[in-house]
Amino acid sequence: MGNENKILKTRAKIFEAILLAIIVLFVASCQDDSKTKAGVEEQETPIFFEDLELKTADLVKAALRAKANKGDMKAQKLLGRLLIGDEKFQWYLKAAEQGDRLAQMEVAKAYNYGLYGVAKDETQAFKWYEKAALQGDIKAQKELAHAYTFGRFGVEKNEAEAVRWHEKAASLGDIEAQKELARIYDYGWFGIAGDKAKAYKWYKKAALQGDTDSQSAVDKVDSFQELIAELKKKGELDIREELREKRGREIERFKQNEKKALQGDAYAQESLGFAYYWGDGVTRDMTKAFEWFMKAALQGEVSSQRRVAKAYEAGEGVAKDKTKAVEWYEKAALQGDLWAQQKVVDASEAGIIQSNEKILEWKKNIKEREDQRIKKFLSSLKGGFVSDSDINSALSNLPVTLQQARAVPYFKDGASIGLRLFAIRGGSIYEKLGLINGDILLKLNGVSLSDTSQLTDIISKIEENKESTLDVERERTRFSVHYTRSDNGFKFNVQEQGEHIKLPSPSPSQEASPSLPKEDFASDADRED
Repeated sequence: MGNENKILKTRAKIFEAILLAIIVLFVASCQDDSKTKAGVEEQETPIFFEDLELKTADLVKAALRAKANKGDMKAQKLLGRLLIGDEKFQWYLKAAEQGDRLAQMEVAKAYNYGLYGVAKDETQAFKWYEKAALQGDIKAQKELAHAYTFGRFGVEKNEAEAVRWHEKAASLGDIEAQKELARIYDYGWFGIAGDKAKAYKWYKKAALQGDTDSQSAVDKVDSFQELIAELKKKGELDIREELREKRGREIERFKQNEKKALQGDAYAQESLGFAYYWGDGVTRDMTKAFEWFMKAALQGEVSSQRRVAKAYEAGEGVAKDKTKAVEWYEKAALQGDLWAQQKVVDASEAGIIQSNEKILEWKKNIKEREDQRIKKFLSSLKGGFVSDSDINSALSNLPVTLQQARAVPYFKDGASIGLRLFAIRGGSIYEKLGLINGDILLKLNGVSLSDTSQLTDIISKIEENKESTLDVERERTRFSVHYTRSDNGFKFNVQEQGEHIKLPSPSPSQEASPSLPKEDFASDADRED
């Protein structure tokens, strides 16, 4: 009787295992045969055996192995999901070679990240991503788009191919791909001519799926289109008339200031100087600009005193005269103008004028401010660690990464020499790389950074190389950040280059910059209440 019970129990367990294997295979078959609508990404469903006895689980695996060894693709993929280590990879590879899309993605990821005991191999990773992408896998398509964007996986950068794969993923309904494609057409990235109509099309597709960023872009375009339609209907859309009105306002403001200036109003005199300097409401005339700046300067307007000094220094509207330039810088310096104080100290160090107690005081104050600046700078320097998962997440979610910070070209002598970072989000990849708001990124591994499209290149290049060096300017001091490959990521440390940059004299381009004090360099139009 005891033997009969054992036999019955064994048969029951075998039957249970076979039944479970059949159920598992049936579920997998349903998942594979029912293609998701519009290419929506599928997720592997985990299989757990906690509730089964170990022997039962082994029987299931044995049943699957029997089918897999006979070439059953679904059984091969399920074994890949159930097993661990090298055996897991081998079964995924067999299913992938037979054309299973999800298995192809697993093989690609194994080669990309070095999973399941497999050595990293970019060429093989690209090969399997491409196979999955050709079968409509959205994640694979986005991987190819990023590969061609940044030159990853051993392929050369190819902007046309990057756009093509973005379009495939976007056409299958991927929101991030739709947003990325919208931005490409909106801003004219990847060498593509800007096309607002196409940008609007893709923004709208993403917005219809609930993306709020895209909805904001669509709302702006919609309201703009409604405004245009309304103006056209009323016959009021005439840009030439708008320009004439703007010019008329400038001329009227010029006449009002001229009347006040002739009556001796120093503020109005300075305003006329700016009007002639920039050509606001009047033909640009540097000589007349100098004359009006001089009138205001003689009445003690500090910004006009500095403008007169700059005119003598650069020969703008008057013959160059270093001595007179220093005289006027000194007048402005005595009123507390920091730019002018620096210029006077520079002149004394250059031997143009003799030093005195006042100049020594300014020099001391400048040094104290510089020491405070350097102290602040040094306190911001710190090493750290950025993980592979952080870098891979940033590279695989490019649209999100692009929103984590903003960059604008940083110009010097009319040429872009770097990228200035701002609006860095807390916890972003840029913060994890040791960067802060206001940093100017100059070079990466000796290559100049001058175009905003290079911002994400920095992340991919660090990921590709065992060692990378990023040259940065912070608080007018230059230093290098060294990134070195370690376990599961990159360690980085900071080395100061010892180049402390003096506060420069404002150039005409700087004077027009909104980042400088408005009261110092604003035109009359900017001063209008």
